[in-house]
Amino acid sequence: MQDIKANDPKLKSWVEVAPDSDFPIQNLPFGIFRTESQLPHVCCAIGDKLIDLKALHVMGYLENLPFTLDDMVSDSLNRCMRHGKLGMRDLRNRVSKLLRSDMPDLRDKEHHVRQVLFNQNEVQLLMPVKVGDYRFL
Repeated sequence: MQDIKANDPKLKSWVEVAPDSDFPIQNLPFGIFRTESQLPHVCCAIGDKLIDLKALHVMGYLENLPFTLDDMVSDSLNRCMRHGKLGMRDLRNRVSKLLRSDMPDLRDKEHHVRQVLFNQNEVQLLMPVKVGDYRFL
């Protein structure tokens, strides 16, 4: 199967996304979220949903990427960003691939989908990056 870039306009997702959404499959921003019962961890937005990258990591969907579980269970993206632009691109490409309508790996495992997809309005979104050494002039 050919490798498709995460921002390819032809991509379609199995996750329902409103046509006017800021977060279609071609734009999967990283963020940090928490629930009442979970510590903060890394996610991506798609439509009005979040996909939990910590859960994906635990389930083995992020194998062969340089990210550890500690990178995903964090109150900021700083640990993930230490893997550089290439690491973050590879992570986004993997998430995009898992969300593609033609990829059954995650889509067809309903018990996994229930564990990794959250409605954005049911979680608390946190500041995604901790900026150090920032001063007003």
